[in-house]
Amino acid sequence: MRVPRLTVESTFLNSRVARRVFWTVSICSLLPIAAFALFSLIQVRGQLDSDASNALRSNLKESAVSILGRLRLADEALQLRIGETSADGSVVALETTRLLRTARAATPSDPEILRLAADVGPRLSAGRHLLVVDEAAAEPRVVLLRAVAPPGLEIWIAEVDPDFLFEPDRYSERDHFAVRDSKGRLIFSAPETWQAPRTVAPAGPQGVAAETRGGGFLTLSRFLLPGNDLGETEWLLSLGRPLSDIHRPLREFESIFPWVVGITLCLALGLALAQIRRILVPIEALMSGARRIADGEFDTSVEVTTDDEFESLSESFNQMATVIGKHIRVLNTTNAIGAALSAESNADRLIELILTGSMNVTGGTAGVIFLVDDEMGLSPTLTIVDGDGVSDERSTIGTHARGLAARCLERRTTQLTDRRQDRDALDQRTWSRIEERLGARVAGCMAVPMSTEKKEPIGALLLFRAGTENFSDADAALASSLASQAAVAVQKNRLVENFRSLFEGVVDLTVRAIDEKSQYTGDHCRKVPILTELIADAACDDRTGPLKDFTLNADERYELRIAALLHDCGKVVTPVHVMDKGTKLEAISDRIEVIETRFELLRADARIRALHRQLAARGADPTEDEVRELTTELASLDDDLEFVRLCNRGQESMSSEDCDRIREIAARLHWIDGRNEAREVLDSDDVGNLTIRRGTLNGAERQIIQEHVVLTMQMLEALPWPRELSSVPAIAGAHHERVDGRGYPLGLDASQLSVQARILGLADIFEALTAKSRPYKPGRTLTETLGILDQMASEGHIDAGLYELFIREKLHLKYSIQHVAPGQIDGAHQAMVERLTDPTDARGEEPG
Repeated sequence: MRVPRLTVESTFLNSRVARRVFWTVSICSLLPIAAFALFSLIQVRGQLDSDASNALRSNLKESAVSILGRLRLADEALQLRIGETSADGSVVALETTRLLRTARAATPSDPEILRLAADVGPRLSAGRHLLVVDEAAAEPRVVLLRAVAPPGLEIWIAEVDPDFLFEPDRYSERDHFAVRDSKGRLIFSAPETWQAPRTVAPAGPQGVAAETRGGGFLTLSRFLLPGNDLGETEWLLSLGRPLSDIHRPLREFESIFPWVVGITLCLALGLALAQIRRILVPIEALMSGARRIADGEFDTSVEVTTDDEFESLSESFNQMATVIGKHIRVLNTTNAIGAALSAESNADRLIELILTGSMNVTGGTAGVIFLVDDEMGLSPTLTIVDGDGVSDERSTIGTHARGLAARCLERRTTQLTDRRQDRDALDQRTWSRIEERLGARVAGCMAVPMSTEKKEPIGALLLFRAGTENFSDADAALASSLASQAAVAVQKNRLVENFRSLFEGVVDLTVRAIDEKSQYTGDHCRKVPILTELIADAACDDRTGPLKDFTLNADERYELRIAALLHDCGKVVTPVHVMDKGTKLEAISDRIEVIETRFELLRADARIRALHRQLAARGADPTEDEVRELTTELASLDDDLEFVRLCNRGQESMSSEDCDRIREIAARLHWIDGRNEAREVLDSDDVGNLTIRRGTLNGAERQIIQEHVVLTMQMLEALPWPRELSSVPAIAGAHHERVDGRGYPLGLDASQLSVQARILGLADIFEALTAKSRPYKPGRTLTETLGILDQMASEGHIDAGLYELFIREKLHLKYSIQHVAPGQIDGAHQAMVERLTDPTDARGEEPG
């Protein structure tokens, strides 16, 4: 057999040691790189944020200066345009400049002036300009107010263009710019969709910017004060730059850095793995081999070629695995044989297990087992050659080797015989004959005695080994161990068989006791088991009816047979005159003879009375009337007696009219006893028995008969039944129960009755109806019997499904062929029986 090699080169990292070394090297290589990468990322990100913040601060400052300059330009443009108004003071469109959208003259009391700046008068009277934000408009408007001479009489209102005023110099296409007034209202936004953050006024002097992050932007904000010449309004300028633009160099760095790290790490790990593999592959190979040996794979072989101590260790490991595998296989085989020997109950199979098991664990080529017979002689029971039992001429090996078996039993020790050295055990001619039978050269033989714990010899085990190597002492020890177990198993089986024989003898003795007491009941106890087994076999073979799932194993079949044999064992204590009561008046003897005597007395009394009348007439011959009267009286007495005899026979049923006539006879006829007292021809006990409606048993006697079931259960339950026969009392005690629950003694119904009990009940009834040896009635014909059983099945007396199987499988015919008198097989049943017994007709079908 080719031994599989163990390949582990690709899986050496399954070792915990390998993983520990691998991860140690990996972490030690990765930690500096990771720390450097993290430090670099933090530094680069911080530097980029700082540079962006400084750039935005500078840009924001420049934007503030630019806005202030544009405000002054807008004021100058308004001054240049004041004189260009129309005579009626209407609004003048300023199309020549982008600074101002509109401009018009107004008085201090103008509603718009009052709405924009309530205190505009005092401030503008001194020649100051004022810049305000119109918050009442739908969109905030930047309005420039300027007074003209004479002061306080005319004020110009100009709307500044916010796109011109606030448009910053774009330092980046993606920068965002926004302006809010002092109340947080958005005045300007570029782009228009950007909502600048509502930054709280920064602490400190004017011009200090506040920095915020949110919405993907880095935003700087600062307040702008246009100055006293343009008013006190505070504007919040916000300049934002996308963080993605700020961190773009960082992303480029991040995309390149993993490659650098990966290449560096791969180089480090590659070198580490090369060394780890060289060190740990042999260890992993040995560990994997040890695990497989622990799992029972003893053919495992580890191959390590490292030219060092690991290679020597692997060779030692393989040798150890081979030895362990051999010992474990032997141990498992020995245990399996021991378990099989303990469980096996079949004698032939037990002998085969002993011999084959011994050959397997010792490497024997052939074997013979001898058993001691009743005359204390040795006879070869089984011969096995090359694993096969033989019955041809090679089985004569046992005949030639009987001397070895006798010697080992005589010395009571295992005998190892070498073909080349031991000249005393067998002569060369015997060896040659054995080798001729085996068809191979024999190296030696081993004979092992089989004895009980009392050193009583049971047999001997002989094993032969072909080839050049003889059995070893270890083989002898194994064979001796098996022989000891085998001896115990054989002795156990013999004891079990002896106890079973004893048990069956006790059962047969019980049946014989019943037979001696009543041959009718004894014959019944022998026939019921036959019919019971016939019904049980049919029920187990049924695959379509209600019993399709019913099965019985060997123990259950034996249990049912014992229950059938003992189902009437309670009749041992039933009085014979009740059990075999053939007539209604039978007790110790049939009391019909006493009644016949009483009638004879009545006949004699009638003749005496006639004679008295004749003598009273002086000896004259009796007249015709007297003769007729006497004849009529005697005929009436004969008729009454014959009727009593007929009633005494125990018909199947007795009518009410017949019962009334018995009572009338008892009341009408009297006889004179020795004390000259008149007594009834039929006393009350006679009347009670003669008026029994069915059978011959009166109520008290029927109760006695029914009590035999209770006695049967009590007797059987008192016995210490083994587990395999524990249901015998329940089965035997239920053979008079009915499926409708109206049976006795327990009144069990179908749900409480086992199938075995129902089978026994049907068999008991059929045998009782067809029995031809009952003293009180003749055996029923099959037609009458099946008619009664049909009625019982319909009334719930017996199991209808079981009875249907009984008829369908023709069990009544199969039983009747051997156990029913030919005269009882009537009508169509006779033809069916003839067909069943005709070897040329295998159909066995009922005639149409």
